[in-house]
Amino acid sequence: MRIEEVRDLDGPNLFLAQPAVKVEIAEVPEESAAAIMLQLAECVERLHEATGQGIPPIVSTEMDRAGHIAVAFGWQRRAYARSLGTWAAQLVIGERDDEDAVVIDLNAILDQPADSDDAPLVVKTANAGIPVIAITGTNGKTTTSRLIAYVLRHLGHKVGLTSSTGVYVNGEPVIRGDYSGPSGARRVFAEPGVEYAVLETARGGMLLRGCGYDASDVAVITNVTEDHMGLHGITTIEGLARVKAIIARSVKPGGFCVLNADDSFTLAMTEQTSGVPVLFTRKINNPDVASHCAAGGKAITLAENGDFVWHDGSETTVVTNVVDIPMTFNGRATHQVENALGATAALIGLGISFDDIKSGLAAFKSSAEESLGRLNLFEINGATVIIDFAHNEAGLVHLLNFGRSFVKDDGQLVTIVGTAGDRDDDAVAAIAKTGVEMADKVVLKDSHKFLRGRNPGEMMVPLRAGAAAANRPEVEVVEYPDELVATLTEVEALKSGDVLAVMAQEDYEELIAKLTERGKVLV
Repeated sequence: MRIEEVRDLDGPNLFLAQPAVKVEIAEVPEESAAAIMLQLAECVERLHEATGQGIPPIVSTEMDRAGHIAVAFGWQRRAYARSLGTWAAQLVIGERDDEDAVVIDLNAILDQPADSDDAPLVVKTANAGIPVIAITGTNGKTTTSRLIAYVLRHLGHKVGLTSSTGVYVNGEPVIRGDYSGPSGARRVFAEPGVEYAVLETARGGMLLRGCGYDASDVAVITNVTEDHMGLHGITTIEGLARVKAIIARSVKPGGFCVLNADDSFTLAMTEQTSGVPVLFTRKINNPDVASHCAAGGKAITLAENGDFVWHDGSETTVVTNVVDIPMTFNGRATHQVENALGATAALIGLGISFDDIKSGLAAFKSSAEESLGRLNLFEINGATVIIDFAHNEAGLVHLLNFGRSFVKDDGQLVTIVGTAGDRDDDAVAAIAKTGVEMADKVVLKDSHKFLRGRNPGEMMVPLRAGAAAANRPEVEVVEYPDELVATLTEVEALKSGDVLAVMAQEDYEELIAKLTERGKVLV
């Protein structure tokens, strides 16, 4: 057996709804897992008692990876808790054998003055005094976050927004980069005068540091699909769903927890949330939503005529229609319909009036100014070019279904596919396979910015394998060294009626700037 990691989590996490230290031990024989978890938990308890500290909440669990177990416990002093977790694990696996000596070492730490970051860095939202809206999910969380923030700004409020592209205050960037983790949340709460905190909250930050805030007034969980498998100990979609559910469990009592009823993993969170489950669906007559509302529950649904219908038990109100929500392109962008439904429910949960929601949704455009890199469209010489941050198989399916709806006459659907290097080979191959199955021509692009541990050119191996696995020899497959070269080259080959749908993760800002110069922006 060996210690896999000892990790201090500053906020709500997989294990506890409070700061926790996770102690993970690997290479544990299956028949010994229960006994090792018990030994470790009891050792953690004894060490707290022996050092005069109260016994914190302690939980034990088997991890997704075979042979991995974990014990997690609450903490208030970082150095003490990390050391206690490490030394407890060493005692259990035999790397230390003198528990009395460990107690002496822990008391020595307690006798030292605490550093400034020795306490948990989680934001206590009750002290912040502003509504907090949390958004997570595999796909759609950035767009949903942007849309909620935009509508609130449209109504004259000062809004802080965290996302995978930066931290924004009233639409202006204050920090650029991926700030969908705890540091982004802390930056928003530090901004004077902010009236609403809209916090995109990604899987990685929650696994590595815990949630950056202790609770939300409203939460949206968009969906759970396979992505980032194998990272940070999560190897199954069920495990990924447990990570996303951290947000559902952190909603304040009485707050809306908005859940996608068309996704079985998010729907299951109705039983886990501490808030009021509010469902959304774009499926006509979703039976789960029907039974939820029949029992007095709340939901927002898409009607056959495109209406967004709010259900409060048996009472219904039409909020708006897809034709009045430009980002849905009259309902053609079905994933944007989902995002708009989730955002609408969240805004209702904040007490925003139906009329104000309708006005805000009508004003939001799928443009580079308001939604950079998310379904930005251009018309060039009669062809349509779509730039989108789709980065996994589910996102590509949405992108290509949307793209196909713009193909005219005898035009072709061309797609440029690829993703970041932290996806496993199977996930990368699945993207290329889906591209060949759904498009008329496929461009495989290598990664140069988001290699994330891979070597240049390495990503092309699973991409080629996936394209071949589709077994559609009639589909032309070509390769380029990066998405910028691929897109600018393929744009020149387009004819009127064609559509080029680009999975753009690395160079979308430069691409959008160049395409804006070349053609007409469609919103």
